[in-house]
Amino acid sequence: MVLEGGFRQTFTDYIDDVSDTYIDNASFTDPIHAALADRRPEIDLPVRPAGSIRGNPDSNDNYLLYKIKLEFYLPPQFLSSAKMNSKNKRRKRARRR
Repeated sequence: MVLEGGFRQTFTDYIDDVSDTYIDNASFTDPIHAALADRRPEIDLPVRPAGSIRGNPDSNDNYLLYKIKLEFYLPPQFLSSAKMNSKNKRRKRARRR
């Protein structure tokens, strides 16, 4: 079993699209864009007013990666067991007849 982790520091603050201030939802022409710009109403919180701080523009984004890997090595005889070989031999004999 292999466990692996990594930390990545980026040179930008726009990976998560949270860096500056909120804009007015009325400025969006598509209602989907407006809904995705501020998702607080989905959890019964009020919409943030335009100009409210959204994130910290002074710090760049970073993220963590985790990986868990399990490997199983099967013996070479796994698919060619004696039972499989006997069935194949019977089929070959039946075809010859």
